[in-house]
Amino acid sequence: MDDRRKYERLNWQAEIRWKKKFNDDLKQTPQVESVTRNISAGGIRMMLPESVRVGDVLDLEIGLGKGKTVYTRGQVKWIEKYMITGVGKEEVGYEGGVMFLD
Repeated sequence: MDDRRKYERLNWQAEIRWKKKFNDDLKQTPQVESVTRNISAGGIRMMLPESVRVGDVLDLEIGLGKGKTVYTRGQVKWIEKYMITGVGKEEVGYEGGVMFLD
């Protein structure tokens, strides 16, 4: 992958809650809890469910610790599928990059 980053990334794991936003503000998915993998001033890398697609807009609540939360909106820019293998089972997971919009 070509490295076109404008901002330094911090390997940082935090709890994040989000809702998928549709074109119509009246339609949203239920709130989902996930974790971040890293973060920068321009975006965040986070775990995602299969239902999220590139281009989706997400309303984000990022927990910073000590009771502080940042509320923002971001757009999914990429998604990668990965396999989690263990004794006798395999699971599929997804992570993606979300660019902050505000």
